[in-house]
Amino acid sequence: MIPNGRSAQTVFSPRRYSMSRRSSLARALPLVAAVALTLTACGEQTPGGVQESGGEQASAQAEQADANNPIVVKIGEDEFATNMAIFRKYEEAKGGPLALQAPVAPAEDLDGGKRQNYASGTVFWSPETGAHIVRGQILTTYYDNGGPGGTLGWPVSDEAVDGEAVFTDFQRGQIRLENQAIRVIEQAG
Repeated sequence: MIPNGRSAQTVFSPRRYSMSRRSSLARALPLVAAVALTLTACGEQTPGGVQESGGEQASAQAEQADANNPIVVKIGEDEFATNMAIFRKYEEAKGGPLALQAPVAPAEDLDGGKRQNYASGTVFWSPETGAHIVRGQILTTYYDNGGPGGTLGWPVSDEAVDGEAVFTDFQRGQIRLENQAIRVIEQAG
């Protein structure tokens, strides 16, 4: 109790409280607006800083930029020069049915792209088609038909399965392994 018989109360002035709060918000408003405008101007982002512009186009742009990003992969004491597109394909295949094991040579330039040989296959990369794995009998047949400079052109898919058939698509055809027979299907044109 306070003298004069009044009880102790804490009195808050609503006017003072709201004025103080408004002035804090008023000070923060320009900063919030600047951040919002900056984020809006950036657009949607994907890892690596490439703007999202529609699935395959963004992927193709990222892979094309990878050619300009050479890297060196170290396995034990051995070092293998490659590029990010080939390395990403190698990493993506690890532990799966298309696992490549260790590189056996550095990536080498081919007319219009690159190739890197691994213990269990080869990754071919070109700016037009991206990075794709070719292996086994399909790889041997691909080389027999001239590789990327031959009639089939660059691979456009990794090895795939269709029932009992295993195949890889190329720019101008397909190599198909079915019933233990290999077949080259060239596109007319």
